[in-house]
Amino acid sequence: MRRTLTMILIGLCLLAGTAVTARAQAYDPVPVTISKDKVKIGGKIYYSHIVLERQTLYSISRAYGVSIREITEMNPAIKEDGSGLTKNSIILIPVKENEAAVEGRPEETAVATGEYRTHTVKWYENLDDIAAQYGVTVKEIMEANSLTSKAIKSRQELKIPVKTVAEITEPTDVTTVAINAVDTVFTVPVDSTLLSAPADTVDLGPAYVGTDRVTVNLLLALNASKGFSNINMDFYSGVLMALKQLESEGIGTTLNVFDVADGAVPGLDTLAATNLVIGPSAPADIKNVLKVAGENITLISPLDPKSASLSEEYSNVFHAAGNNDYQFDDIADWIAGNTGAKVAVLVNRSAPGSIPEKIKGALDGKGVRYTVVSDGSTLYSTLRKGRYSDIIIASENELYVTNVLTSLETLSKELTFNTYAPNKIRSLKELDTDLFYPVRMHLSTAYFVDENDAAYNSFYNRYWDVFQFEPNQFALQGYDVAYYFVKLYSVYSDKWKEYAGELDLSLMHSDIRMRPNDNKALVNKGIRRVVFNKDMTVTLEKPE
Repeated sequence: MRRTLTMILIGLCLLAGTAVTARAQAYDPVPVTISKDKVKIGGKIYYSHIVLERQTLYSISRAYGVSIREITEMNPAIKEDGSGLTKNSIILIPVKENEAAVEGRPEETAVATGEYRTHTVKWYENLDDIAAQYGVTVKEIMEANSLTSKAIKSRQELKIPVKTVAEITEPTDVTTVAINAVDTVFTVPVDSTLLSAPADTVDLGPAYVGTDRVTVNLLLALNASKGFSNINMDFYSGVLMALKQLESEGIGTTLNVFDVADGAVPGLDTLAATNLVIGPSAPADIKNVLKVAGENITLISPLDPKSASLSEEYSNVFHAAGNNDYQFDDIADWIAGNTGAKVAVLVNRSAPGSIPEKIKGALDGKGVRYTVVSDGSTLYSTLRKGRYSDIIIASENELYVTNVLTSLETLSKELTFNTYAPNKIRSLKELDTDLFYPVRMHLSTAYFVDENDAAYNSFYNRYWDVFQFEPNQFALQGYDVAYYFVKLYSVYSDKWKEYAGELDLSLMHSDIRMRPNDNKALVNKGIRRVVFNKDMTVTLEKPE
């Protein structure tokens, strides 16, 4: 939770001003209730007040005992005549010094019980993620596990201290913010000391029309009233970083943020008054927006793979998240490029599924000749005779995959071959990914971070400086999606859908290659080819 609160606080500091139409205040004001939520910025404490419909600047200033000028100075988008004050927006109101002096009061906190629970590290987690999940500190986890650094591995088991609630008497810093808003509008300021731009050089071609200002509606199920969705907040933090990077490149962005949890959907006029609509993520939320938008708005589905099928049903749903189905076609392309490849497809006979059919269909489509093998002993005897140079593991059965990789590791000491698999096997809980190196594993994946990439390292350092925790896969996806589509619109303006296929970018953890599907909706067919070498290095190969 602390991670979420930190991100919101930083976001409020990074984003200044609003860009909404002035509204007259010639009606009876709604009573103002003093907010219980406060933030600490630059050593000063402020109330975080959510503006309700028909509240006026005058009534708010009277309720909090401050002047109108004090409010407008902290919220530059609001004018002293009340223009710029909009429903559900969050404004900061200074806490008077005499109130701040008595701010500290007993709070509940967690204390150790001397007991531990076990957590198995997932591939995308770091110590900050895990500490936030269990309500402990990174230091406590490191001490419990005798760790000398924050480096941890996938599938590593960690002891997590179990805590209980007790009272303390010392005051704590004020760090709570409640964002319960729909229709909150932010404008990102210029910052020219940010990340290095992606390395892609793009020929903009004759369709280039260009614009230096893009308006984005970001629809996310932030679930503010129930404590926030960590996934969506992480995605949001990545979006903020992308927009600041674009601002440093001369592309200004106005960001309108909407919390669409519990079926809340902006009106059609609000949705239409923008250049791009990114989100929501979940299929159910997308369908809720489509009930309002119909075919009038193009939605960019940013995150959830399960939303990919909606692009087949709705031509105005463009799916930016990677689709696993394209990995099988890419493996077939990859192998087809190997002259004289001799291919064996390994299938777990006791647990057949859809994956072998997808692999075989892709190989057939590319004209690749192969042999399907489900009997391990037959495979190993033929491998020893040098009959196969490329091996595809077409199974997600953990025991089967582990046994195959262990046997292939032994054979790799005397034979040379390549092993291929879809990225799904990386998430098998008990699989030792160190086995990828001796068998020269070739993974086709929608997402992979190249830690040697200068742009990624620049992003990582900047993200850490701003948020004080590491970016995870959802923050990286937020950056990639926001950067790509705002960049696309800045190049082609209203023609962006027509010319999306002209702008391919390699970003923080994904390659975005938007292409039309059978329904003429755009979908991301970007794939990263990852090769694990015998010298324990990892290289990326770009598809042709």
